[in-house]
Formats: sequence, structure tokens, C-alpha cells
Amino acid sequence: MSGHSNKRKEFVGGQCAGLTSLGELLDMQTDHCREFLRILEDEKQALIEMDMQLLLSIASKKEYYLERLTNIDKTVREKTVEISNTMGQSKIDRLSSLCGLLDEHNAAILKRYIRTLAGLREEIRDRNIINRKF
Repeated sequence: MSGHSNKRKEFVGGQCAGLTSLGELLDMQTDHCREFLRILEDEKQALIEMDMQLLLSIASKKEYYLERLTNIDKTVREKTVEISNTMGQSKIDRLSSLCGLLDEHNAAILKRYIRTLAGLREEIRDRNIINRKF
């Protein structure tokens, strides 16, 4: 996990109490994406070595992390709706839509999370495609 910083982005409270728990969810989501990338790298190595035992083990890890990421995605959407409702807005269920409701500092933090997660998911997709070609 080279280049990964353990420094967490922190929302400034006060504007909305739910931002802290949203930040924790986004940190968890980021960590799970990074772990999934590590698993995909292990899968690539197992494919190269044709290690069927390891591939079976990796398949169950991938399933576990996919389920966890799906659950976190759902919780993030729910938290997004909760925050938007608290701020007097309805029908907002996308993180990017929250940015317009937040002050400049918190919006910048949220945008960094969104960019980071989009990049990680793109990398996951690309590595998965490469592994499938093996």
C-alpha cells in the first residue's frame, strides 16, 4: 500500500452532526477499496503461478469485501439522505450533491473523498479486467 497516508480527512463539526459519521464511513470505504486492490494483486500472482488453492482462498476474500463494500455504499447513501434532510433538503442521495450544501472546508474534504474513491474503484475495475484476461 505504497503512497497510502494514514492521515484522515476530518470534517469540521457544527454544520451538521452527521458529517463525522459520514467521514468514518468514507474512511472505512477507502480502506476496504485499498484492501480489495491488494487482494486483486494477490490474485494476479496466484494466476501467474497457477496456484488453485490460493485462488479459492482469494475468491472468498473478494466475495467478503464486495459484500462489505456494497453494505457500506448503502449506509453512505442512507447517511447522505439523513444529512440532506437535516439541512432542509430532500431527494439528495448522492455524495456529490451534498457538496453544494456544505461550507467550503467540508465540501473540499468531501470532494477529496469522492475523487479518491472514484480513483480506487477505477483501479479495481482495471485490475479485475486484467485478472480476468489471465
